[in-house]
Amino acid sequence: MPDLQEHSSGRFTTPFWHYCGGVFKETYSCNADTCDNTHTRYESFAFLPLAINSDTIRTLEDAIFFHLQGDVPPDYRCSKCTRVSCTRRHTEIIKWPLVLVVGLKRWQAEEDRLQKIDRHISLETVLPCLDGNGPYNLTAVITHTGTAGSGHYTSCVRGRDNHWYKYDDANQPRCLPAKDVLVESGYFFGYERQ
Repeated sequence: MPDLQEHSSGRFTTPFWHYCGGVFKETYSCNADTCDNTHTRYESFAFLPLAINSDTIRTLEDAIFFHLQGDVPPDYRCSKCTRVSCTRRHTEIIKWPLVLVVGLKRWQAEEDRLQKIDRHISLETVLPCLDGNGPYNLTAVITHTGTAGSGHYTSCVRGRDNHWYKYDDANQPRCLPAKDVLVESGYFFGYERQ
C-alpha cells in the first residue's frame, strides 16, 4: 500500500489507530473509448463521511452501500487521456476498524449558504460488517438540533451497564430507552465490534 507508506509509520501504531483506523482502496477506471487507464490508491480513515442527499437513502446501511457502490468524481481528470468526468471510482474497505465512526453529511450548499438536511435516517443497534467478521453494536449517537450556523449538540451513549444515557450541557445525564435513541436525528454514530 504505497500511498499509506508516505505517512509516518508512527501514526499507525497509536491506540487510536488500533481501534478507529481503517483502510479503503479506491480504483479509478477511465471510461473513454480509446483509454483503458486504471489507477488504484489506498487511504486510511478514522471515520466514514456519508452523503445522504439522495431520497433513496433512508437507512444508515443505504448510506454505506451508496458510498461503496462507485461513482463518477465530478472534477477528476484521467492521467492518461486527460478527459474530465469520464472516470468511474469504486471504493472498497479493505481494513474495517474495531470501532466504526460514521458521520452523515447533513449540510449541503444552496444559493451560497449551507442548508441542513434534517430528514430522519433509520439505524439499527446492530450493523452487519461486509468483511464477514462480527457485527458492530451501536454505542454512541451525536445529534444536532437547530440550523446550519447555529444549534446545539447532544449525545446518547450506551454505558457498561447496557443502558443508554443522554448527555446535554443544559441537563444532568439521564437514562433513556434504546427506542428513543433510534429516533434521534443522528449526525455521528459510533459502532463497536462484538
